Order: sequence, then structure tokens, then C-alpha cells
Amino acid sequence: MNPFYTATLHQHSHILNQLIRTNLGERTQQVFIFCGPAGIGKKTTALRYARHCLCDTTEQGGCGHCRSCATFNYPWSHHPDLIVFQPFDEPVALPRKQMLATLQIEDEEYLSYQAQLEQENWVSNIFPALPGEAGLDLFLLNRDLIYDKSPTSIFPNHGIIDKQLEPILENRPVFGSIVRHIYSAVPSGTYVRSLKVETVRSAIIDKVGQKPYMSKRKIFILDGADKLTIGAQNALLKTLEEPPPSTFIILITPFLNKLLPTVRSRCRTILFTPLASDKSSTLIQDLHNCPELEARFRSSVSSGNIQKALTVVREEFLILRQRVMQILTTLLSYPYRQLANDTALLASSASRKTKIEAQTITPVEILESVLLDILHIKEAHAELKLMHEDISEKIAKIAVLFSVNDVLFIAEKLNEVQFRLDNNVNPQWVYERFLIEVTSGLPKT
Repeated sequence: MNPFYTATLHQHSHILNQLIRTNLGERTQQVFIFCGPAGIGKKTTALRYARHCLCDTTEQGGCGHCRSCATFNYPWSHHPDLIVFQPFDEPVALPRKQMLATLQIEDEEYLSYQAQLEQENWVSNIFPALPGEAGLDLFLLNRDLIYDKSPTSIFPNHGIIDKQLEPILENRPVFGSIVRHIYSAVPSGTYVRSLKVETVRSAIIDKVGQKPYMSKRKIFILDGADKLTIGAQNALLKTLEEPPPSTFIILITPFLNKLLPTVRSRCRTILFTPLASDKSSTLIQDLHNCPELEARFRSSVSSGNIQKALTVVREEFLILRQRVMQILTTLLSYPYRQLANDTALLASSASRKTKIEAQTITPVEILESVLLDILHIKEAHAELKLMHEDISEKIAKIAVLFSVNDVLFIAEKLNEVQFRLDNNVNPQWVYERFLIEVTSGLPKT
């Protein structure tokens, strides 16, 4: 998720404090890998650390008042000494209250334009906060409105959207201002495709030696470091080993194994864990402006991934979960007439045809979390909350059908699925094989 700057870290403040202390020693650590599941606050923590490093004062975490800290209030991407790279296929998150104040419009007027944003294809999808000025609105943007179609172009070209908005701003100024405001939140380092050698050289290596403009330091944050090609990673090695004294580099990834050992050995790796359920629920309440019960549901089914918690559509999720549960209950005596439909459902997890599919909770993620709940029930882990606590009775009934070994067998086959997908095997074939192997390997009822 494209994070807005927040003054509160709901779980990772100990990591931030640890990072700040490294600046006080004789030898300052300058290159890091932030690793952990997606959507749990790695980039938000990186931005908080960046504010500390770039602050004009020595106050821990940044003073919040100097010229440097002021740029973090909104939007953070305008700081000249903070260079952030992040994948495009993440929603842009905008605090509604600040957006309304900037645009000088009322909440009711803004809401009247939301449907038009989707209908006219200015955005792919909107995940709005519940009514009221509080909370975040999330937008999945239209790639064609901000990126050149050239296969070599990977960074945004805001001139494309500006040109299309010219007649809109003239005839519908308020609506045009809303669109422009949303797309202005896309940092210049938001990339599509993988990051190749030439991109890394021009965007990072050639710039690390440049002197800071506003602060005493420069910060490079590379989210999605696993998208670096092997050549690009090798090209970065010297920079990671000997960064200029005023330069800090943070690589962010959920997949540590996709970084070369030579990259990992040059960086200090910081491991992030998902937010505890109570902290996750509180954060979702604040960000989504929703009641406590709804926040608890979103926290539970998203496994601590705040981005997915904010983009889940309850009705669609419940239908999808029901279908996954039906597949699970038939595995012991599988009706092969369902194979084509079930394969198509699971294969949609690997689809990237739409940005919406990439951001919502997938059928396979639901299957994995249900299996984990079954395992907790089988092993009598009463102290652990079920991810799907709203249907705990149904899961308990399904748990009776499977032994612990059955659950571990299915989980092992899911690991094989991921290995095959990582090696670019056709998803339809992979999931069809998964269903056949699981149903033939489980004991028949």
C-alpha cells in the first residue's frame, strides 16, 4: 500500500527505536533489508526512520516541525532527499480529511463524484472508508493514464494524465481536481515491470553519490526488492558495500530468498511480524472509520495484512470462502466433474490480469488460513484465536474429517504449488495437478 505518513506505529516501534540507536554508535549501519509479510507496515516504518534521519534536529524520530519534517505531513513523496521506489500495483491510500481540506470541498460533494471516477475509468477500483471525513480512501489507478506504452518505460509520466485532464479541469473543475489530486500522490519512483541493470544504475547507483539538497543525508527506499533482476542485484553490490557516508538504503521485500546471498550479506536484515489481532483491529478502525466488530472481522480474515483488510469486500469474501470450504470438504471423496470449475477458481489466485485480483484475499490464501485453523483445532491450541472465528463451528465440523497428517499433506502440496508458480508453470495446470494429487493422496472415505 502506498502509505501516508503517520505519527503512530502500532507494532513496530521497537524496530524503529532499534534503528535509531544504530545511528548513535561509532559505526552507523547504512544499508538494511526489511523483510516480512506484505501489508504489515515495513514501508511505514521505513518512512518513520527516514524522517528521523532527515530531520534538522537530533530529536528521536524527528521533531515534526523543521522544514524537513514538514514535508512528511503530506505528501511525503515530495522530500528532495527521500527517493522511494515502489510497485505500481498497490492501491494509493489518501486520508480523506486532508484530501477534502486540500481540495476545499465538503464530504457530501466529494462522495457524489466517487462513482464517476470508476464509471469513467479514471480509477480501476475504489475502497472507500465508511461515511464521514475520517479514514482512508484507497484507489487502484488506471495504468494507461500515467505510463507510456513503451516496453522500456517503467516510471510514471504525469504528462499523460495532465493532458487528458485539460478539458475536464475546464468544464468540470472540481471533478478534475479530485482526479489530479489522486494521481499526484503517485511518487516518481513508482515502477512497473522488473527492475533491470540499466534502471538501477540510472535511478540509484548514479544518484547515491550526489549531495543532499535539504538535509544532511539521503535516503533510498526500494520496496519490492525481490523484483530486482539478478543482473541488477549484482550491479548494486558495490553500492551496498560502500555507500557514501550520507546515504542510507533500505530494501523491502516479503521474499528474502529472492535476494542473492551476496546482497543479503551486505545488509542488516530486520524481520517484521504481522500485527497482533488487537492492534490490527484498532488500526483498521482508525483507517477505515468502521465499527469495532467490522474491524475485528477484517483483521481476522486478512491475517494482519492491513492492505488486504482495507480492500476486502465482505459480501464477495463470504461467497468466495464458501466455495473454498466446499472444495475442502469434498477432497476426501472428490467429484471430478467439479475439476474444471475448481481449478479455475484456485488459478485465479495467480492471475494478474487485473489489479483488483492482485490486492484482494485470494482463494488459496483462504484455503491456507482455513487449514491453519483446522490444525489449531486438531492440536487443541485453545490459546490461539482462529482466523475464521466467525465460522468456528463449521471449521470444527470440517476438522473432524481430516487427521493432522492429512492437513500437513495438503499444506505440503500447496508449497509445491508455489514452487511451480515461481518457476512460471501455467497456473491452470498447476492447480489441476494440485487437486488431483491431493485427492489421490488422501485416504478415501
